[in-house]
Amino acid sequence: MRDTSYNRLPVSDKLQSVLNQLVDNKTGLIKQLVEIPLQAAESGLYIYSAECSDTRYAIELKHSEKGRAQQLASGAALDPEEALWSTVGEACERYIASYFFIDQTIYANQKTLGKKVVPLEDYVLFSDEQYERDSFRYHRPDANKEIYWAEGYSLDAHEPTYLPAQMVWLGFPHKKENEVIFTQISTGLAAGATMDHAVLTGLREVVERDAFTTHWLLKNTPKKIRLDNVTEKHPQIASLLKNTKLEIHLLWMQTDLNIPCVTCVIRLPKKAGISVGMSCHLDSIIASEKAIVEALHTYNWILEMRRSSLKMTEKSEITDFEHHIRYYFNSENHQFLEFLLDGEYLDTETFYANRFSDDNYSVQLKEILKRIKAAGYESYAVDISKSEFTDLDIFAAKAVIPGLQPLHVGLGVEYLDTKRLEKIAKRWNITFPETLNLEPHPFP
Repeated sequence: MRDTSYNRLPVSDKLQSVLNQLVDNKTGLIKQLVEIPLQAAESGLYIYSAECSDTRYAIELKHSEKGRAQQLASGAALDPEEALWSTVGEACERYIASYFFIDQTIYANQKTLGKKVVPLEDYVLFSDEQYERDSFRYHRPDANKEIYWAEGYSLDAHEPTYLPAQMVWLGFPHKKENEVIFTQISTGLAAGATMDHAVLTGLREVVERDAFTTHWLLKNTPKKIRLDNVTEKHPQIASLLKNTKLEIHLLWMQTDLNIPCVTCVIRLPKKAGISVGMSCHLDSIIASEKAIVEALHTYNWILEMRRSSLKMTEKSEITDFEHHIRYYFNSENHQFLEFLLDGEYLDTETFYANRFSDDNYSVQLKEILKRIKAAGYESYAVDISKSEFTDLDIFAAKAVIPGLQPLHVGLGVEYLDTKRLEKIAKRWNITFPETLNLEPHPFP
């Protein structure tokens, strides 16, 4: 049985064809696809949710790290077609990233691979103090230790390069416990209409998470963006927000990469929660649009959690992103993010000057790579596409920028190797703090 709730909206023939092949209650990658009902004041916003099949059940990946619970994907946009593509893209990205075979990798140590590898010490990982804890699961990187590697490529030098497989695929296994070096997170995973599109989207996510996490850990106050600067150039956003009574903040989270990163923070009425959305894009207006849409997406998720009577999460209980959000159900915890909202306003000229505009994904990718390279970082990707999806023009990649700050989830597993933080503190001309800000962040 195929869910048809999305069929009442006009979509392109291309999207309809993809949905016909992916959505089926028994055999589809997506078992069910539904539109999420919204608040009356949110006319012009579209959110979809997809219940996805379990990859490991479908292809019997018994070597996987652990079994999966129900897998959901969702997407939001100002246009129903874009929201549906976003939902389908996330579903495909997560499915493909969990769909791997050991013979796609090589088991070797870093020294054996020589120059065709990104050195493990280039990644931002953990501190000496963390590694010395008896209960700490992750192990120091060791060039002599054998681990699984995936063959990717340098986006700058266009040469084959090996990257740790445990940071490419979700749920990737290990032979020995001391091989566990990286947390397995989805940052940098992306699907797109072309490989360049997928890589571009993955890189933007890596840059976005670096911008948020460096600001958070260093407790650095970003400049704020006047909402009028966005609505004056974006009629759809103006229409979407004209009747809202929500407290909305837009933050300019600039780093040394010179790529616009915008965070939207929404405080719910009566301090019932904090909703955060973020986007990285070469065009500051588009970055703002997507940050606002993502924040409203999270806002609706919070409302659903509230309707389901989910309570606030205590700090000691935080292990996933939902817990991070629910920590801020307690209004007393809002004090921990006030520093983000206390900045001066960014001047309008600077905001509008950051509007690189080109619809061609390959052109955008080239520009982003140039800016990352200028800041002293190299970019890499692994093509994880599968033929059954490329036949639908859906490509998937894992993008990696060694040396940028990853976003942590949970307590005690913050990435406290400080090489990136020290560099960015100098760039911001701020004193490196005696202690980093380890309060739970509100990022979803």
